[in-house]
Amino acid sequence: MNIRKEYPKVCLFLWILGMCFHAHPILAQSVIPVPLKMEQGTGSFLLSEKTKLYTNLQGGEAELWENYLKALPVQLKEARMK
Repeated sequence: MNIRKEYPKVCLFLWILGMCFHAHPILAQSVIPVPLKMEQGTGSFLLSEKTKLYTNLQGGEAELWENYLKALPVQLKEARMK
């Protein structure tokens, strides 16, 4: 093995490896702006039979949400997106 032939390959490999560790993740842009401030007020809202709740949760998170809703005194009806 000739070290002079392998040296550029090793340098290139180390440079590419270093660039992989230096890469920054791409952050998604938020479509909904963050509120400037939040205040807890008085009042409430009613859940009626016409109230619809939508979620894109999956797996364990969806199961937790479903169990939470089942504990409420309301009838649940599952639907799928069209």
